[in-house]
Amino acid sequence: QKSAKDLLDSALPPEEENWIREYLKNLNPPVFGCHYLRTRKAGSFRFVDFHIQVDRKMTVETSHALTDEITTAIKKHLSRASITIHTEPCDGSCKPICLSGCFLGDKERLNLYGKRKIIK
Repeated sequence: QKSAKDLLDSALPPEEENWIREYLKNLNPPVFGCHYLRTRKAGSFRFVDFHIQVDRKMTVETSHALTDEITTAIKKHLSRASITIHTEPCDGSCKPICLSGCFLGDKERLNLYGKRKIIK
């Protein structure tokens, strides 16, 4: 039964997805949020795809180095993983999808952007 399950694609276990979120929360430079986390496992291979939000003033060079750091850490923690990271600037426009994965508290958002604008 286990061998048949390994042949089918399935999401990663919750503890592996939670590890990714917790890792992202503790990065410096900070990741402000993570959304659209999609994972799957096919046999012994893992596939991880997600969006991160970073400071809109972050340079391309810094954001590229950050995604390299994240990719390396995830691959170290999850063997045989293919990682795709979409980096987005956080501009304080709080769409529902952004709020669902936001790592910032209300005060932190206000300190960064003043009055936040929620887009429905």
